[in-house]
Amino acid sequence: MKMAMDAPTAIGGQPQNADAITKQTGQDPSLSQRHQQRVQQQPQSVVIDLTGDSPPSSPHVATRDNGHEERPAKRQRVAIAPRLPQLQPRPQPTPEPPLSLNDCIKRYVITALDRKFDSFAAIEPAFDDLLDTRKLGNKVIIRVFAADTMFLAQYHASRGYLSQEYQAQLQAQVGEYVNTLMGDPSYGHLTNTNGHSSRSTSSIPQQTVPTPNRQPQGAVMGWQSLPKPRESCAVPDHSRPHAVSGQVAATAGQHVRLPIAHSHPPALAQHPTPVQTPTPVRPTHLPSTAKTQDVLPPKITTPLQRSGSKTKLRAAFGTNPVSPLGFRSHARATAWKYKRSVKPERASKHGAARHSNKGTGAWASLPKRPYLALQERRSIQAGAAKLIHLPLEERKHSVCWPYHVDFTEEEVEVARQAVRKYLARQPQSGKMALREIRRFARKHPEHICQLANTFALKDGLSRRDQVSISNFFEDAAANRVNRHKVATRLELDELDEQNARVRACRIPSLLFAREVDGNRGFGRTRKLVNFTNEFRKALEDELESRGDWNNCAGDIMTITWVSDHSFLCGATAHSDSHNQQYNKPGNLLLYSPSDSRLQAYADHRFPRPVIESGENSTEAMRESQDPWLYASVVSSTYDAMRDRAYTSSFDKTVKIWKVDKFGARMDCLGTWPHRGHVNFVEVSKQIGWVATAADVPHEAVRLYVVNDKDISMSDYIPLSGTRAWNEDDKETQAPQKWSYYPATMRWGIAKDVQHFLLVGYSPRSITGDDNDIPLEKQNSGEICLWNCKTGKSVKVMTGSSQNVFEVAWHPTQPCFIVASSPFGKHFDDRVKTQIRIFTPADVPELYGAFNEVQCLDCPASDINELTIMPCSLSCCYITAAATDGNVYVWDTARGDNPIHVLRHGSPIGDDVGNDDTGVKFTAWGTSQDRFYTGGSDGMVKVWNIRNRKKPLVRDLLQVDAPISSGVFSPNRAKLAIGDASGRVSLLSVDKADDQPAKYIQIPAATQSLVHTTARSIRVPKNFTPHLTPLPPAGTESESGIDRARAYVAQGNLQIHQNRCIGAVQGPAYAALGFYRGELHKDGDHNQPLLAATDAKQQENQTMFRSSGRVRRLRGLEPPAPPLSQQHQRNQALVLDLRALPESTQLELAMEGVKLDDPLEAQDWDFEYEEE
Repeated sequence: MKMAMDAPTAIGGQPQNADAITKQTGQDPSLSQRHQQRVQQQPQSVVIDLTGDSPPSSPHVATRDNGHEERPAKRQRVAIAPRLPQLQPRPQPTPEPPLSLNDCIKRYVITALDRKFDSFAAIEPAFDDLLDTRKLGNKVIIRVFAADTMFLAQYHASRGYLSQEYQAQLQAQVGEYVNTLMGDPSYGHLTNTNGHSSRSTSSIPQQTVPTPNRQPQGAVMGWQSLPKPRESCAVPDHSRPHAVSGQVAATAGQHVRLPIAHSHPPALAQHPTPVQTPTPVRPTHLPSTAKTQDVLPPKITTPLQRSGSKTKLRAAFGTNPVSPLGFRSHARATAWKYKRSVKPERASKHGAARHSNKGTGAWASLPKRPYLALQERRSIQAGAAKLIHLPLEERKHSVCWPYHVDFTEEEVEVARQAVRKYLARQPQSGKMALREIRRFARKHPEHICQLANTFALKDGLSRRDQVSISNFFEDAAANRVNRHKVATRLELDELDEQNARVRACRIPSLLFAREVDGNRGFGRTRKLVNFTNEFRKALEDELESRGDWNNCAGDIMTITWVSDHSFLCGATAHSDSHNQQYNKPGNLLLYSPSDSRLQAYADHRFPRPVIESGENSTEAMRESQDPWLYASVVSSTYDAMRDRAYTSSFDKTVKIWKVDKFGARMDCLGTWPHRGHVNFVEVSKQIGWVATAADVPHEAVRLYVVNDKDISMSDYIPLSGTRAWNEDDKETQAPQKWSYYPATMRWGIAKDVQHFLLVGYSPRSITGDDNDIPLEKQNSGEICLWNCKTGKSVKVMTGSSQNVFEVAWHPTQPCFIVASSPFGKHFDDRVKTQIRIFTPADVPELYGAFNEVQCLDCPASDINELTIMPCSLSCCYITAAATDGNVYVWDTARGDNPIHVLRHGSPIGDDVGNDDTGVKFTAWGTSQDRFYTGGSDGMVKVWNIRNRKKPLVRDLLQVDAPISSGVFSPNRAKLAIGDASGRVSLLSVDKADDQPAKYIQIPAATQSLVHTTARSIRVPKNFTPHLTPLPPAGTESESGIDRARAYVAQGNLQIHQNRCIGAVQGPAYAALGFYRGELHKDGDHNQPLLAATDAKQQENQTMFRSSGRVRRLRGLEPPAPPLSQQHQRNQALVLDLRALPESTQLELAMEGVKLDDPLEAQDWDFEYEEE
């Protein structure tokens, strides 16, 4: 989450001149010395921030990044030196800068705690598991600096460097506090809901506002409550995590950015909750509109962390910062999914209170107007530019209110009169109020605390407490009072609006720099700038998601742009015998930008075959399913010169299309049937020849010369590789189980090789079982290169017989690269694949052949995509996207090892294992500074491979399924992305491409987006289905009623006279052949039925069965008197061992007789056989 600080808002009065008027006297002490004299008499509670893991280093000498000492830069002030008399012959030495309170705490208190905890750990090895030292250490630090007046007095007196005597006293005091608090059971370890020990890496609940890495000496990092006198100081409550004061309801764990702007931030609690109060209370300076919730105060941050058996007091801000690289895509997804509302929400009984962020006068309604020192405001601005993770429970308690309000002109005048009254001077008005206040603060710093106590919350300063008045006088003494009065606040920027404003200013800034300095780019930019490249990047970085469509037939396997605005895409479909029931339309689609729809086409289909076995073989399945099966469309291409698109499918055809420029429609011009599934179709965009590759063992590649008059009857030339499955034994009689199939195919791009067709072969099983391929042949294959003008093959030297994964041509030069299995004897065992670079041979005897010039080693076992980006006439960048989720980048000028390994995250889905597809999409942007990848983690990432240390630029898109394909439009202004869930996403640099969408309203109690009254969630848009095609000829399905009537009409069945019996066999029943031989004698249906079957026949069943009524049983009659008397006599004869005399019972018990049930004890019972 990121803080935003709004633009400055004037709050009253005219701007005043804040020029410093400093009286030059030899007796005037320095500002730092006067400040020390004043704060010694001012008991105060200061917010601690420990941002380092170790005690601070000595502040004596500045150091360079390499650790060597250096002198202060020219005109650099390292400290405020005391003023000297004018006749002083030489300046006094620069005094040692005072140690800030943060550093003092870390140097002395933290060290004392470390020693104490180490002593306990040495005695009790399980000390780490018995005590929650983070809470205990936090409590000790609070007691030391907030409850002990001696510590602050020593700190101010020694300028932060405590004396040896007091250090010993402090060590003993810390040990006493630890011993006292260890008996409190509340400092034992807590358990989470799962019952496991829950220990944080920080000692207290983590604060939610980030802080800058560096800050001025003595500045308090982050936004916290200001230093204030002890009388008004209260120790904050750490029983709950700190919450940013601003109402936000969002999903727990959601990452949000907090940008900077002036005028509406969340209010800061200037009066933290006293330690005696177990629950947080609302600060008194918040307006009454926040009465529906509790606003948590800022926390004093003293993080602790245990490492092993040694206790470490680790200083961290505990914000769990989120990388900004992925926040922009998250913010865009949030804005895309949720609809923003302009109507503010009123407070409800559920406590979900929201307030409009457009009001700039919120400061006027504050009961107390906070005033922060300048250094603290700068720390807030620096820290708010970072990202933090704001939990859900903290967002529910956030209300945006100003955290700093400048003194108005009226308040400045009241402060001036207070100064004159304090100095017993006559009241006087004028235009020099601020100057008089500054003079008083510089001359009498020791009286500021007392003056603030006297006039706080009174008369004209009734909304200013002691802390605000003290900070104002301190800023006035340092001439840091704003001339233009502003009120600043922090707000949650969930939609990345601040960075959007920064990006919007990028191009105007470049235009202004170019206008002023020209194209040389080394003027006000202070660095060499390629303006053309910067303009491209600035425009390309505006690429955002504009629309998406889902519910396509399957994985989006191919996308082809037919213009700068429209594209067609193909998807896989379930057409195997075991999953045909999941087959559905949506395998071929065309995007129309005019009406923002993705239109489906039904041309790639074939009649549903009759399945002999399995769940799809039943009559019910055949009757309930579509008579057509839609085939997978796996490849497509577009010929811009002839305005024709080509698609290949598993229906064993290639179809040619005439596509409207704006995607309104496309018409099928012809069909080319093949003998197998067509995996590839490629067109030579300059010549117009079309190459196809099918899954057949022989003549798999066809070269079509398109006949414009009758495209379907176009002639083709079959092409085959030179290797065969039985090349080692031509006379073998073994059945063929595998063969070499085309694995990739590409036309040449450069002018001299546009008529060259490059095909890579790899071994595959005919049945789909890789065990059919001999082990020695699994890494074999072939690289075939044909000159289509002559129809002859071109020889490829070195490594042309390896298993080929992918090929690619250089965009401007006659060379190509091939990703294949490793070849040779001198490669590392870690090398699983190699990328070879081939160029035309320069040796006369090899004229026309292509020779290997460089081999790049790759540790990935399989390569999905290859790309080439030229960086000079002789060198280029080569990328290989692999199935291991990485993209390997080489600079051919830097050798054979990759310069980058661009990593994607874990794949989406459980137990993916070897089925992980890895990275399936790679593309270069408009320059070498932008490279795009999409992987199985559902992320599309943007990289700058020229940055050797941090190549990742940002996360562009995140979807819920692995990325399966992606292509840029010809003008690089749009990007179409397909994933494995059947979703197509459109990204564009133009906001006009935002697709209209429908929303559904969710009640306000469950909303999670800022500035909404009720959450409006975008409804996913489906593709537009095509019309249902007519069923295949001769496959018109009949209903059961129609077939029954036909059987009766033909005499196969007849209706029995008794309507209860229904239909029985007719005279022509034998013509149907519907007999079950196993139910007849000897298995012959002409023989009689078996007895068991014959008994169940309808004609042998009794027509009128007995009634199903059950006779009612008679009730029991009372026994006759003689029988009752006999029963009583029999009961008297029953042996009751408990009725025997006690002595007899004791003797029986000693003999082992069970008195309750002697028969059971002696096991005198019948034995039953167990089945």
